[in-house]
Amino acid sequence: HNTLLKDHIVRLIPKEMASNHNLLVLKSHLNKIKIALADTQNLQALQYLKAQFKDAVITILPTSKADIHHAIQYYYGSS
Repeated sequence: HNTLLKDHIVRLIPKEMASNHNLLVLKSHLNKIKIALADTQNLQALQYLKAQFKDAVITILPTSKADIHHAIQYYYGSS
């Protein structure tokens, strides 16, 4: 699956946050946002997302840590 994400959408969340919590913004349209998240029980991550995107309807998509890790390296760079 080679869906290219938009850089400005991915970067709605800082790299450090994305890496620490294994999450990635996949899509943002109007007030809807889709987030890939490795651990859907990660309350810290979920609270952060709710605070970050207050008025948005957030959809969480369970995704493997490996897939998220590769995407983070691709979109944020490996530095």
